[in-house]
Amino acid sequence: IDQVTDSGGDSKPGPTRPSGRQAQLGIGLGLLAGSSPYVKFVGDDARLIPVVTYFGERLRIFGPNLQWGITNGGPIRLALTGRYRFGAYDQGDSPLLQGMGDRESTVFGGFLLQLELPREIGIKLDYQIDALDRTGGDLTGLFFSRKFQAGQLNFTPRIGVNYLSAEISNYEFGVAEEQAT
Repeated sequence: IDQVTDSGGDSKPGPTRPSGRQAQLGIGLGLLAGSSPYVKFVGDDARLIPVVTYFGERLRIFGPNLQWGITNGGPIRLALTGRYRFGAYDQGDSPLLQGMGDRESTVFGGFLLQLELPREIGIKLDYQIDALDRTGGDLTGLFFSRKFQAGQLNFTPRIGVNYLSAEISNYEFGVAEEQAT
């Protein structure tokens, strides 16, 4: 989700409210697919997940992501965020994972700070911690963007970096000494 919701009370739609004042709701199915980094993985490489989207005055839900806008828009916006993070694996997914225990799904919570600078330049800082303390870690993202417009066509290239703490990396990909074979 790229923009914090506009929580202003004026009668004109804000820049993050593409369809005006009415909230938008969408319900559907998503396909989560990809290859596994684990050797001899026999679990599901794809799964169907329910997808709910909602774009309201302050609340935005997009699949496993949630935002609650705190500020009234403008060049500096702040939101509380939440994200459901799917578990990395079950130990039954590969014979080599036996005895490792399951890597459970968890919920992350934090904040999103967005700055809109002149010349359509944007900076976004996203920070979240594991609210259920399953991994003990945190996630940080820093992104830069520049919007270009040609008539009704918008083009916004982005570049950024995501930081995954050692605790999350060890939880999802590490092997404790007593688990090594």
